[in-house]
Amino acid sequence: MWGTKILLKNVTTSAKVKVLNNHQALEILGDQAVGGIKIKDTKIGQELVLTVSGVFVEIGWTPSTSFDKLTNKNDKGEIEVDEYGTTSVPGIYACGDVNDTWGEQIVIAAGEGAKTGLRVAEHLSKVPHQATSNIHEG
Repeated sequence: MWGTKILLKNVTTSAKVKVLNNHQALEILGDQAVGGIKIKDTKIGQELVLTVSGVFVEIGWTPSTSFDKLTNKNDKGEIEVDEYGTTSVPGIYACGDVNDTWGEQIVIAAGEGAKTGLRVAEHLSKVPHQATSNIHEG
């Protein structure tokens, strides 16, 4: 539990991370690279566009990739990834049941999430600083 608290603090205090609870991803924007994401506040129904250079998506219980118009998909609509969750578009990563990795089991998805999270952290450490704010519900 102690390690989890430290990781949560690192995420919520990072100038490179914006935590948005109660929001739904509608569309990743950009032509050949991520330029933004259209989201919806599920509490008030308001849609907004955030300017971002990368997206890490955690889908939830029902795999769905219809909002993602940028990455390569297989014939089942799953996002094609390499062994680190990297997609065909720089800054977009996918893990768990939305990708084309074999095995839709929670333990596999958790392992993929950890591995992909490390790759995202590596990516963020190389991205030039962008001013962001942190939103966190306690």
